[in-house]
Amino acid sequence: MNELFNINKLLYNEINSSKFFSIVRGGNTKNFSRKRKVGPKDITLYLLNKKGMSQKMEIELFNEIGNYNISSPGMLKQREKFNPEAIVYLNNKLLNNLYTKDNKDLKTWKGFVLCAIDGSEFEVPNTEESKEIFRRSKNQYANRGSVRARVSNTFDILNEIILDTKIGKCKSNERALAIQNYESIKNEIKDFKLLSIMDRGYQSIYTMFRFSRNSDKYILRLYSKTFNSVLTDEVDTTINFQNRTDKTLYNAVRRNKNRHSDFKTFIEESNEFKTRIVKIILKTGEIEHLATNLSIEEASVEEIANLYNLRWKIETNFHHLKVSMKIEKISSSKKNLIYQDIYSQMLVYNILRENIRESEKAIKQEQYLHEMKINFNMAIGLFKKYFIYIITVEDDCQRAELTKEFFEKIRKYIIPIRNGRNSTKRICRIRNIHSINKSKTF
Repeated sequence: MNELFNINKLLYNEINSSKFFSIVRGGNTKNFSRKRKVGPKDITLYLLNKKGMSQKMEIELFNEIGNYNISSPGMLKQREKFNPEAIVYLNNKLLNNLYTKDNKDLKTWKGFVLCAIDGSEFEVPNTEESKEIFRRSKNQYANRGSVRARVSNTFDILNEIILDTKIGKCKSNERALAIQNYESIKNEIKDFKLLSIMDRGYQSIYTMFRFSRNSDKYILRLYSKTFNSVLTDEVDTTINFQNRTDKTLYNAVRRNKNRHSDFKTFIEESNEFKTRIVKIILKTGEIEHLATNLSIEEASVEEIANLYNLRWKIETNFHHLKVSMKIEKISSSKKNLIYQDIYSQMLVYNILRENIRESEKAIKQEQYLHEMKINFNMAIGLFKKYFIYIITVEDDCQRAELTKEFFEKIRKYIIPIRNGRNSTKRICRIRNIHSINKSKTF
């Protein structure tokens, strides 16, 4: 529980720091220069406490909690001055605190932090302003499609922490966002090696090149017909991208040379650019090919297959964000406010995950038939109830008492982990919109 107290104290100190205030202003010294009812600290607490309701109701509840007297127009006007990168700064401070060699609870694989990279479309308000920023999502109704933002996450699949978030237009290049994700976390997690795991949507020779250039490791699933002309019946093979006798490879390299000057320089100066192709035979009989620059000595075929299977956790992460945390309940069509809403809930997710991890260590697993874990849905509901009080308390003893109370509350709600429940056939059922046993806790 001491770790939870330290995290809460860290965030309290950062929110009240001059560095945070400077980032909030976004380089404009006129922002927040006067003392108003709503300051940077108040906006931050409001964002972390959002419950996916209407803006007027959110402010009404926030006023009750902090004895404020804030109006909706007043909050909106102040939020327009608030730089959303300040929330990213807080998340990076949290990561700097967690990803240290001294943290014995941090899980790694052979010294690597396992980073799943994936993107998802987030629904944003369907207004003319949002259309200009993010564009429409194409569907059968053409111009009547909904407006969505492309959100790309890097997710630590062993520790279940969101390492970085990038937001772009609906049709943003996923591979370009993934590279931006990776470059950002390299600057924040300097004490650990990174292994990036991606699905077929990120297949590209240039993606492989960018991750290999600095000996950064990756696992990338390939489309079924990729490199068919050079693959053999072997389980493990290596492809040399300087192979000019193969037309498929030659044309792919030529296209990327024309698009990317750094790739062109590398290919012209280097004798070779290799990737290892691993063939995996699934239980269904389907053949899956994974590209990686992990050597045979670093990872066997079985290990690579198991690592790629772990990537599914990022899909679960998006489910939690959208369903349990209502992250798509955006409060405005203005760009700054959309970014604030998304970044703040990513930070909430990370704070909550650390609270859950600490709480799960206290579960007496020997008392149960199955391994038990904290119920995430109940944890997020209790978090939204308690965290605003914990982070606003100035007295350390009182903050410790509230942290302990929250810790004991979420420890009561545990559910079993049931492994091996995957089905080879996906069953689709017609469900009610509002399920009686999966209602949200806030």
